[in-house]
Amino acid sequence: MKRFVKLLFIPLAKIDAALPRTGTIYDVGCGEGVIANYISRTSQRIIIGIDQDQARLKAGKLSSTSSNVTFVKSDIITHKYNRMNGCVISDVLHHLSKQSQRKLLQRISAAMKPGGVLVIKEINRSDMVLSKLSRLWDFVLYPKDTINYFSQAEIVSLLNSLNFKVVHKQVHRLVPASIHLYICTKA
Repeated sequence: MKRFVKLLFIPLAKIDAALPRTGTIYDVGCGEGVIANYISRTSQRIIIGIDQDQARLKAGKLSSTSSNVTFVKSDIITHKYNRMNGCVISDVLHHLSKQSQRKLLQRISAAMKPGGVLVIKEINRSDMVLSKLSRLWDFVLYPKDTINYFSQAEIVSLLNSLNFKVVHKQVHRLVPASIHLYICTKA
């Protein structure tokens, strides 16, 4: 059920199109590997999915049909990221404390090659009704989590402070949720 609901909310083709076509790409907080597996099929990039949930990683491995994707069990905050050309963080940041959000983004920025691209799919707290509906989905899927949504201005400011040039895109889908992409190019 969770996987089906997530697929409704993830603009896979838009995320894939924003990422570099070559090099190493991380999927941070990859869960069952929906994004990692999708982007592994569209080019010969090296895809590394990171998550701390062994059962979810196992599901990702089982559904993988590509040899260029690897799943690693690790804490996304403390993981030692190698130099990367790209990174995806989809619906992960709002499950972290503000301090952990900043620490994760700092670590990714430090590992990102100049010209590399970070794609963040997140909920915009300022979306009024849509962000409230997103909160409802988060409550249904993750009832024990404390949620920390950003406003668009907050996340763009944070990313700019980490030497990313940010392009924001609101994704309109026929689902009752706030869906925003932040395409961030490392200076």
